[in-house]
Amino acid sequence: MACHALIHELHKRLSSDCLPVFTSDALPLYFYALSAHFGSWVDVLGRKRPQWQVAAGLIYGQVRKGLS
Repeated sequence: MACHALIHELHKRLSSDCLPVFTSDALPLYFYALSAHFGSWVDVLGRKRPQWQVAAGLIYGQVRKGLS
């Protein structure tokens, strides 16, 4: 939940056209928080309702420490 709150607060502070590069540890919750905040609803042919699409330019890398 803290990941989501952190990304939510960051998203509020950025300009609407800003799409920064993100890195984090291997905690999967960051991916879900980022994909929930950086994207838009798009109409998809053959579907009645719009579908959420993650921003194409979203760059997210995970640093995994201690793997050998």
